[in-house]
Amino acid sequence: LSAGLTNAGHTPGTLETKAIVELDTNTLTVTAITLELKASKIEGLDEGGFKAIAEDAKKNCPISKVLSGAPISLSVSYEG
Repeated sequence: LSAGLTNAGHTPGTLETKAIVELDTNTLTVTAITLELKASKIEGLDEGGFKAIAEDAKKNCPISKVLSGAPISLSVSYEG
């Protein structure tokens, strides 16, 4: 995400991400992952622009690609 923000011409502020993983204990399979992202205000970037960059980062993240067998959702809180 920091690289995506920088490549878009923005200086990343504070970014906090929490991953919540749902596990089927019978099959020991990850069934879903929710990423909760909190970000401080970034000059020149509104919430819609931030969410678009965050979604692109999630989509192109190498870890997300490895874990593609489980749905990964993103919840964004932007202090804009």
